Amino acid sequence: MSRTAAAAALLAASGFFAQLPVSDGHVYMMNPVSRQLWGTEAFQEPGGNGNYIQSDETAAEGSNRYGQENSNYPVLETYAEGGILEVKIVVATYHWGHVEMFLCDADDLPDGPDSVVTQSCFNEYPLDRAEDDEFNSPIDPLNRGRFILDPPCRASETDQELLPGAFAGDVATARFQLPQGVTCERCVVQMVYYTGNSCKHQGYAEFNPPSWPSSCAPSKADWINEIVGQHCGDGDAYPEEFWNCADVSITSDGGPGPAPAPTPETPKETKAPVDEPTEPSPAPAAVVEEYEPTYAPTPEEEYEEPTTAPFPVSTDPDCEDPVDAFAQCGGAGYDGSTCCTAGYECEEMADCYSECRPRGDGCSESWGQCGGLHWEGPECCWPGAECVERSDQFHQCSPEGAVN
Repeated sequence: MSRTAAAAALLAASGFFAQLPVSDGHVYMMNPVSRQLWGTEAFQEPGGNGNYIQSDETAAEGSNRYGQENSNYPVLETYAEGGILEVKIVVATYHWGHVEMFLCDADDLPDGPDSVVTQSCFNEYPLDRAEDDEFNSPIDPLNRGRFILDPPCRASETDQELLPGAFAGDVATARFQLPQGVTCERCVVQMVYYTGNSCKHQGYAEFNPPSWPSSCAPSKADWINEIVGQHCGDGDAYPEEFWNCADVSITSDGGPGPAPAPTPETPKETKAPVDEPTEPSPAPAAVVEEYEPTYAPTPEEEYEEPTTAPFPVSTDPDCEDPVDAFAQCGGAGYDGSTCCTAGYECEEMADCYSECRPRGDGCSESWGQCGGLHWEGPECCWPGAECVERSDQFHQCSPEGAVN
């Protein structure tokens, strides 16, 4: 199945794909600056969350809502036609899997470039990995758009610099090839993260590169979860998905592609999104350092963390330093605590990595489905989350303290 067909099929089958507020999600796109990161504070009002993609409330109608109209978001970066799109992904919770990238030329939207972006527009341009990107992760010749996400230990081997105001996590870098013949005053880049901890994706079993670019994760088992049994799409086996969008321009005379971006200045404080997009200037690279930012991720010293209920301490009397949920608790070279907070147990995910996972109670994990019309799966949630009704068709496990 092609990437375009797979994206369309999963979009119809899953009913609800959440791109979550930065502070609560598993991953987000830092570069190019995603709508999710740009709108961190401005869109955290209760019931707002207009800076992320979600499906419509009536799944049977088959149309999906992709945030707000494009005119609500500034174009922040410029790339060269046929050049390289370097993507930096911040991973707060590692769930194996891979990332794919898609591109929509906003001029192709039926209601004009300022309207709401659509999945059919994204599907016009699925992006392939750049040919020289093997050093970030091996390229599957049968699935050239897949970027197998870095195992957590790779954070000690790769660039981990964060933009000012970005939320913490491990930074993974991938390079994608932009298409020839596409220039735009506004293109919307879409990142889709397909997790790999609940089912096997098509092509994983057949993908056996001669080597893996890591000394801490040198084998396939360190990158691809081969323990899970069902294949994605078989029965009720579907992966979690996390989606981000970013607004860029592509010029015909911008040069060969983005140069390494220096650390930008701390953005000026402003709490509301601008009314009109900024006008990008043609440049040979991603120009984070050249635009005057109008987005304002709040500086660290002024940011108020959401109020959350802490996880309970371990009930194991021998556990002096319990590891938090979904954090590392073992693996090659790991020298920290190996016991977990209450309700979790240390589970080996690969030779190099073990993680505190909920005990086998059959409940849905955070952001997973827990109810809704025709839902036949579990109606309970893992510790630290509660089942929230999003619509008649979809109930979701929302972590405590998340913006609902």
